[in-house]
Amino acid sequence: MSPIPALPRTMSWRRRTLIGVATGVAVMLLGEVGYISAVSAADDPSIGKIEYTGTPVTDSAVTLQGDSAFANLKVTVSQTRDLTNQAITVSWTGLPARQFSTEFFSSYLQIMQCWGDDPTAPAGQPAPARETCEFGAYDDTDLGRINHPDPAAGGPLRGYTRTRTALRADVDERAATGRGGQPLNYFANAGNITGGSVPFYPVASGWPDVAAGDKGFVAPFGGAVNRAGGGVFGDAESNEQPYATARLDGSGEQTFELQTSLESPWLGCGAPVGDSGHPTGRPCWLVIVPRGEIDDGYAPGTSVTGPGGTGRNLSSPLTAATWKHRLAARLDFRPVGDACPLGTAQRRIIGSNAAQIAFVNWAPTLCSTEKVPYSLTTVAETVARNTIVSSIPGSTRAALVSRPARRDDEHPIAYAPVALSGVAVAFNIERYVTTPDTPQAEQDIRGSRLPRLNLTPRIVAKLLSESYRYAVPDLDKTSGKPAYLARNPATLFEDPDVVAVNPEIKWLGSRGGPSSAAPVVVLENADATRALWEWVNADKDARAFLDGKADPWGMTVNPNYKGIALPVENFPASDPTCTAPTAEEKADGATPVCVIDAAPYAENLADAARRTLTGKPGGVAPSRWYRPDDVDNRDPITNGPGIAHWTKIGTQNVGERFMISVTSTAEAARFGLSTASLRNASGHFVAPGDASLQTAAAAMAGDPDDPRVKVANPAASAAGAYPLPMLTYAAVSVADIDTAADPTAREQLAKFVEYAAGAGQTRGLAFGQLPPGYTPLPLTLKLQAKAAATEIRKGHVAGYGNPDDEPPANEGGGSQPNTNGANAGTAPSAAGSVPARGSVPSAAPARSSRGPEPVAVVQSGRTPDDPAVLPPWVLLLGLGAGLASAFAAPFVRPRRRPSGT
Repeated sequence: MSPIPALPRTMSWRRRTLIGVATGVAVMLLGEVGYISAVSAADDPSIGKIEYTGTPVTDSAVTLQGDSAFANLKVTVSQTRDLTNQAITVSWTGLPARQFSTEFFSSYLQIMQCWGDDPTAPAGQPAPARETCEFGAYDDTDLGRINHPDPAAGGPLRGYTRTRTALRADVDERAATGRGGQPLNYFANAGNITGGSVPFYPVASGWPDVAAGDKGFVAPFGGAVNRAGGGVFGDAESNEQPYATARLDGSGEQTFELQTSLESPWLGCGAPVGDSGHPTGRPCWLVIVPRGEIDDGYAPGTSVTGPGGTGRNLSSPLTAATWKHRLAARLDFRPVGDACPLGTAQRRIIGSNAAQIAFVNWAPTLCSTEKVPYSLTTVAETVARNTIVSSIPGSTRAALVSRPARRDDEHPIAYAPVALSGVAVAFNIERYVTTPDTPQAEQDIRGSRLPRLNLTPRIVAKLLSESYRYAVPDLDKTSGKPAYLARNPATLFEDPDVVAVNPEIKWLGSRGGPSSAAPVVVLENADATRALWEWVNADKDARAFLDGKADPWGMTVNPNYKGIALPVENFPASDPTCTAPTAEEKADGATPVCVIDAAPYAENLADAARRTLTGKPGGVAPSRWYRPDDVDNRDPITNGPGIAHWTKIGTQNVGERFMISVTSTAEAARFGLSTASLRNASGHFVAPGDASLQTAAAAMAGDPDDPRVKVANPAASAAGAYPLPMLTYAAVSVADIDTAADPTAREQLAKFVEYAAGAGQTRGLAFGQLPPGYTPLPLTLKLQAKAAATEIRKGHVAGYGNPDDEPPANEGGGSQPNTNGANAGTAPSAAGSVPARGSVPSAAPARSSRGPEPVAVVQSGRTPDDPAVLPPWVLLLGLGAGLASAFAAPFVRPRRRPSGT
């Protein structure tokens, strides 16, 4: 090490003072830099590690074995019973090893949902029919295209792996027969010399007993189903997974959305069948088609990647040579629709979207036990609170809310806790490698889902305030982003603030676009939204950022949000930026594309979670304006002009998906999403789960408008508390119930409360149970609900009108943690664990490992209030050192060197 040079002998005291002060400041800055470095260099268990990120494996899971062509393939479907519109996970081992590629040459799975049985299957061996599968919503103009000489056509041949095209070269297809041994001739029914189309028959068609000449929906050669026959399904509706990529070792998993007859009427899964009093849901199939080296229908028996091969699979999974290797699992759906068709008047409740999944589970059991058809209409909680005390005749007097109405002695309200969940920042992010410096271990798992994400309040503030460059569109096709965002990171993963608390992200990136810079959020006002903003607003660094202070790396808030008054109950779209069309586009009728067009709101919490899972952000991009008479924008039925529009933002590519949303823990669990670990007031990053939500519930504070109702407490100091718990209450305006006109209202609402807070707290997947994503209520909250049920029956709320009334048991409802941080009377489980086969999944909505189960609190020691800003003790030490240096400098004289040196 080089010696530190001595101060010049003749240096003045003023200069020595300045150097002393500078030294002190340097000590502080080096302390900050050193501290940031220490945080960002912390070990991250995600780096280079393969982790299971799918839905829990339930007791209805099945494992399927591949045939001789895929002898080592084993596929597990995580759940096959009690299904609804939700996610399940398909995981597998044993596909042939391969080199990583996003071109899908070979070694991947194609997954689809089908409704009908194959009429040619042997008796007692039911199998799915390819004519009933929702697949082929994409044409062949995107992935899978290659140039390859086709001897039959004498020209280029495209890949048809995403389509329903049946090639003439497929010898199995040419020999395929239907019922009665009649040739199918699918390879020729599209009138093209190279191939035809496997038709699609919707459930309403009555297939296979269709009228003579009914050919179903036949896609154009190499085209998509939604371009034939006027629709049926398109890429916006289809849940197909054309490319479920394997890892280098041939293993992998894909989380897949199941659709009911509500989301996909052409499949009809879950539609009520059988006895109208006790209907069952129409069953369906999950089909998995493996794609390997020699299964391609274009050249059967020839290795697609070997000498003379095509370079990749070319044929559709529906073509006969490939279809014969399919694996299939029977799916048993719950009946969709009114679970209580008894003809009696419904007991209507309005309010929170956060409790909807639990309510849907409880209603059928309440119907069978109480003979009452309870119904929930989701509306903004503010509307619900006003409605139950309104003077409008016929208004419902019961609502599900998470905050109270203002106290009004003329309208006493009983509050009964019924569901404990949380506000979640959910994500579906696949590892997208952008730098050649990325460690090989990280490159080897590229394309797999990121299992965890730490977020601070300031990072969330950046996301919600549209402060990343890609959150807003370009001003026009040449000017780029607005100048006020020019120095900000383009995406979440380019932000040093994010990398500081997520070390793995330094090796990752995204394809860009609005979804990499802003979350999908709901439009309507909501208590959950207010809770999120309260958490952000309570953090001094987040508040300072929103007020205009740059973060340590220089990023500043979008000025359209600067000084925003919080909390609010919605997500304002405050940036007015719109892309200006060119003169030519304007002449064709093009309109500006604004922020709200490029990144539209979600309809509700479920829609936000569903879009996150499927990689379908929605919105439009100003890349091309389609005129009504454009060839590829004409009506598929009439061939007349279509509707003018900008390019629609399509489904994100497999291995490159980057979606974030604000939703509930219940919806995140329903759609198999990972949930971010949020930093709480004690400085720990905590994921939502049983222990963390119940610890948070114990720390909830009484709302100023009515202390009986507990709301999230951003200042909760418990290390294991998730900062955004949501406690849903059944609020009943007891004095406003017209008992003369509706004599059963009080009793029925009391029974609803007793069931929801009693038997309805038993976790499970069946009707009547508490679904994943909710945490069982602690005993104290159950007692509060029981007392509220008594108040509802009596029509009188303790503390209103009669000073001699005793307050309800445990008024206020807070619960006390026991010595291990959980609550008495509960059995918290680890967040995100994968249960063993046969167990019921936990409330945690994601992240799990097939190895050791992670805990709910994701913490590597205590983090400070802001990992990018000095903790107080470092600042004080640095300042002290600086002042000491400044004070001592004038009195320190350089030691004279001995002569001769």
